[in-house]
Amino acid sequence: MNPEHYFKQFKKVNIPEWEVEFTAVRSSGPGGQNVNKTATKVQVSFDINTSKSLSDEQKKIIRSKLKNYINSRGELVLAEQSSRSQFTNRVNVFKKLENIINNALIPVKERVATGIPDFIQQKRVDEKKKKGRIKQTRGNIRYEDSRF
Repeated sequence: MNPEHYFKQFKKVNIPEWEVEFTAVRSSGPGGQNVNKTATKVQVSFDINTSKSLSDEQKKIIRSKLKNYINSRGELVLAEQSSRSQFTNRVNVFKKLENIINNALIPVKERVATGIPDFIQQKRVDEKKKKGRIKQTRGNIRYEDSRF
């Protein structure tokens, strides 16, 4: 199957901002004394169970694949504190949320088991026979066995 055809079947999910709750908290990132005064770290909470932008099947997939990000209330929680700007962190954490959800929803391609080709098996057997003949020639030669 063509890989482009495989990923064309996958439709990206766009999460509306009204389904997400943003919280600003004090950051431990860069900013010196400014860190102590401003809340630049942004946490995003996305309640999977009440989401209207996801189907039941998508919710099930997200719950199984992203269980490490989901808290006991069924919310997917992420945080961003790489920038000194709250607005930049808010934009970045929302992009991160959409990327994580869309990557989780990409279907896993099933592996097709392949057999060992006949010529490779034959080559392996021939190599084993060759090694065996070499090893037979090592060792003591008895006079009765030799033909002069």
